[in-house]
Amino acid sequence: MLPRGSRPFRTRRFLLLFGVGASLGMLLAWESDTSRMQARALSRIAQRSTFTVEPGPSRQIVFPRGGPYDVRLGYTQLPEYMRRLTDAGYEVEKQARFSPTMLELAGLGVSPIYREKNRGGLSIIDGRGQTFFQAAYPARTFESFDDIPRVVVESLLYVENRELLRPGDPHRNPAVEWSRLAKAAVSYGMELVHPGRAVPGGSTLATQMEKFRHSPGGVTMSPADKLRQMATASLRSYRYGELTARARQEIVVDYMNSISFAARPGYGEVIGLPMALALWYGVDPDETLRLISERNPSFADLPAKARAYRQVLSLLLAARRPTEYLIDKPEALRERTETYLKLLAEEGIISERVRDQALSTDIAPGADPFVPAEIAFGDRGAARSIRNRLTTMLGAGGFYALDRLDLSVDSTVDEERREAVSSILESIKDPEVAKALGLTGERLLPADGSGAEKVVYSFTLYERGEGVNRLRVHADTLGSALDVNDAVKLDLGSTAKLRTLVTYLEVFAELHGRLVGLSPEDLKAFDVHPSDAMTAWAVERLRKQPGEPLETFIEAAMGREYSGSPQEGFFTGGGLHYFHNFNKEDDHKRFTVQTAFRNSVNLVFIRMMRDVVQYHMYGGSGAAAAVLDDPNHWLRPHYVARFAERESRQFLARFYRRYAGKTPDAIVAGLGTDERLTPRKYTVMLRVVRPDLDREHVLADVMHRFEGHQKWKVTEALAGEIYENSDPQRWQLNDLGYLTKTHPLEIWAAQFAARNPGATLEQAFAASTDARRQAYKWLLEPRRPEVQTRRIHEELEVDAFRAIHARWKRLGYPFRSLVASYATAIGSSGDRPEALAELLGIISNDGIRQRAIRIERLRFAEGTPYETVLGARHDNVARVLPSAVTQVVRRAMEDVVANGTGRRAFQSIYDPDGNPVTIAGKTGTGDHERKTVNARGNVLTSESVSRTATFAFLLGDRFYGVIGAYVEGPEAANYEFTSALATQVFKLLAPALSPLLGHDTEPDPKIPTVVG
Repeated sequence: MLPRGSRPFRTRRFLLLFGVGASLGMLLAWESDTSRMQARALSRIAQRSTFTVEPGPSRQIVFPRGGPYDVRLGYTQLPEYMRRLTDAGYEVEKQARFSPTMLELAGLGVSPIYREKNRGGLSIIDGRGQTFFQAAYPARTFESFDDIPRVVVESLLYVENRELLRPGDPHRNPAVEWSRLAKAAVSYGMELVHPGRAVPGGSTLATQMEKFRHSPGGVTMSPADKLRQMATASLRSYRYGELTARARQEIVVDYMNSISFAARPGYGEVIGLPMALALWYGVDPDETLRLISERNPSFADLPAKARAYRQVLSLLLAARRPTEYLIDKPEALRERTETYLKLLAEEGIISERVRDQALSTDIAPGADPFVPAEIAFGDRGAARSIRNRLTTMLGAGGFYALDRLDLSVDSTVDEERREAVSSILESIKDPEVAKALGLTGERLLPADGSGAEKVVYSFTLYERGEGVNRLRVHADTLGSALDVNDAVKLDLGSTAKLRTLVTYLEVFAELHGRLVGLSPEDLKAFDVHPSDAMTAWAVERLRKQPGEPLETFIEAAMGREYSGSPQEGFFTGGGLHYFHNFNKEDDHKRFTVQTAFRNSVNLVFIRMMRDVVQYHMYGGSGAAAAVLDDPNHWLRPHYVARFAERESRQFLARFYRRYAGKTPDAIVAGLGTDERLTPRKYTVMLRVVRPDLDREHVLADVMHRFEGHQKWKVTEALAGEIYENSDPQRWQLNDLGYLTKTHPLEIWAAQFAARNPGATLEQAFAASTDARRQAYKWLLEPRRPEVQTRRIHEELEVDAFRAIHARWKRLGYPFRSLVASYATAIGSSGDRPEALAELLGIISNDGIRQRAIRIERLRFAEGTPYETVLGARHDNVARVLPSAVTQVVRRAMEDVVANGTGRRAFQSIYDPDGNPVTIAGKTGTGDHERKTVNARGNVLTSESVSRTATFAFLLGDRFYGVIGAYVEGPEAANYEFTSALATQVFKLLAPALSPLLGHDTEPDPKIPTVVG
């Protein structure tokens, strides 16, 4: 045995180590060339990296971190979407579960291994399972490898990844090219030693795609990021097994479909080669790629083929730095394209003929886009409504982001019926059609049909279901992103009487619950304030009818009588008001509530609202009476101060909006438009907003302003006297107001606006605390109890309307407050058709409120490891009205259609046996005007704002909805239509609705035929 230190021993050890090293080197070289070992190992891991979709929410799922692809399709936002949708009444029905291997890889930062989608986009499916909205994004993609012209593939590989499709390597890992990786590693090491040195990329197409799809921001931040990209790309390449030919072809397809080509104004981010051709060069991508595919173009076709090829090549070259090449430096892209045209011809990828023709062809990105049909979608009625709702529910930030999500929505809408309804509503905007269908004449459109095209129609129809109410038809003719049904505050006129009637009866139901158990003796001794007519009636009724059931008690309340006289003045809303009936014949009659509701008598509902308000003021504790009657009541200062705060803010807001944003000179010039302007007010305002002017300038300005004035003869002596007695430094704010007969806060607002250009109203409120307190100091003095009492009454009325608002809000009223005036009973507080429909749903469901939905189910990321399906919950159900109240209201609404203002809709629809379907409803006409009045209440100016005609209806046992006609702006003054227009249109729609209702209606031959 040789000793360890001898020369022969050292030689043998060297030979052994050399042999092992050589063998490892040969093995590594063989592996780098064939990928056989990694093919076996990685394919096993990839095939264990799977997912399933199972019922309920998943705990075995990891959402991506923020790659551009994952953000665009909504995968990164899914946890937030689920949270928001859960708050909105949805629950996870089923969700993906990662396998243990996929879950473990996700923990290492490896993206899930599956066949990723090249196209996303929102789709909306109707209640019959038909897709009626599809926003495919990108609109054009390559569906398979064979769809890409061979020369385009070869050009891409020459530029980016020449070994990707090299034949003879069936097991090859396309994510790693060892020579490229080694070169990049050496360069990276040199960059560490010499910072700033350019480092060539080591990324294959497979790795690049992982980067711009799944790395945050689409960039590689560190060597660890690069390793994760390579690991994911490698595993993805072996998901079909050890052979990678199919996966390598898919890499080419996916890359072509996924490249980002910057953003084009009016469209947004441009994704994929086909869409880049359409949007950057304005060509039809299908035709362009067909031209390129021609192998032997004729002499005549050669220029078109060469031009098409140059466009494609330039885009492939722009992919690395798209913003720079396509927007900032197109000349650099031109030079690079010409260089590669020569190189590709030398390699035999393109012919010399194509090269020469392409070099002589001038192209530049930025032409007018060619918009494929798939992205030229219309904004259809129900789809627009659902997209608006989705944007709000998801917090998606607008249609741009929403339409790019990987999301399919099951809606409740019957699109076929919606199209039928929309077709009719659009047709009657034609004056000739409107005349032919009987929509012109008294209380309808002008007799000649003029102006028919300017009327906006809206229609909603809901179906009551078990636990939810479903929107079936939603249509309007506005033709904009604004939704008339749920995004506009409208004066819906007498439909407010429906809300008032419900509140009136609800109060009586509460009184019945409080009083029905009392004995006649207790009721006789019950303390009722003289102003509380409702409690007084209830006490007297139950005293005479002890233990009367609620149903008959409510029916009796419908029989109470009120006067229809307009002669009485009503102190409400801070002033004395007079109201008028639509029909003058009602002025000298008395009506039961039932009859007044049938005929929509304004003055009866004004008086009913007064009773409801006074019930809230004087009923129960009687606190209002104590505060009003006792000058020393401890709550009086509180109510007076509250009134002062509320009114002072109202006045300040009015004055500040008048002067905000104007220069001092503009403020003074604006005063000259007021014919009631006095020399004293003008002098004070001038000195307040222009303190820099001396006495001579002020006097000259005042005399010039009133020169030749018919009423005011301002001499120099008078101007001087006014000047001396109007020094802002000498008088307090209230004194200046008294001297000029001007509200003190107007003077303060003008001064503040002049000194604080750009200040907001909230800043004005904050700065005006002392001024507002000083302006109302007179009211806070205890020696004026009679003046305080009137203000306290106003505050108590405001409190009463807050209580009424809470009742309306519970029944779906959409706004934050009511106008504290009896006029709210006839529509002054406004409404929305959608909110009115919610009240109808409660009445239809016997007083039980359940959610109204238009989105049944949302399917996110279907077929991916992130798949999540959420459905509407049916558990948000609550009784909000007594059954007796809704039954009485429903019968009253049936009476409106059978005998009252909704008569035109009577017997519009029949069942298969020829029996009329019961229709109940409430009509409303809104005539909204903006008026200015003087101190005596006389109207100075009047301007039309809008006119509306509304019919809110219950249709049979299950359906309900609202139809409206609406004209906005000064042109509304040219129309005199009433709710008769809405009921007549409802009658016209009956044939279009019958298939949905399951009823037969004889079609009107005058109505345009609706296909489908």
